[in-house]
Amino acid sequence: CCSHARSLWRLEPLRISWSGSHMKWGQSFRVRHVTTGRYLALEEEKGLILVDAERANTKVTAFCFRASKEKLDVAPKRDVEGMGAPEIKYGESMCFVQHVKSGLWLTYAAADAKVVRLGPSKRSEE
Repeated sequence: CCSHARSLWRLEPLRISWSGSHMKWGQSFRVRHVTTGRYLALEEEKGLILVDAERANTKVTAFCFRASKEKLDVAPKRDVEGMGAPEIKYGESMCFVQHVKSGLWLTYAAADAKVVRLGPSKRSEE
C-alpha cells in the first residue's frame, strides 16, 4: 500500500490561522496517505502505522517540522497579516519531522545489509 517512496502524502495542519498559510517550525500537522486516506500514526505498542480517519486522534497522529534535533525552541506566536512570510523555504530548509506527543523523530527503517546481500534464507542459517 504505502511502503514505496513514490507514495503520495498530504500534510494537514491542525491549527490554521489563515487558509493556505505557510507551515511554520513546530506547527502541528497530520500526514495523510493520499491514495488510502489513512493517517500516519505512532502507537506505543505497534510503532509507526497507518490508521483510519476515525482512529486518527491528535495524540497519535500529530507531527511537526523542526529545523534541528538540538534546538527545539519555537518562535513566539505573532499576529501576521495574511499568509505571512514563509519560515520553511523549499530547497533552502533541512527539515526533521518529530512526533509531537512522544518527541521521537521520524526516520526510515533500513534493510539489514546482510539479508539484502545473502537473502533471508542464508541469514537464518548463521
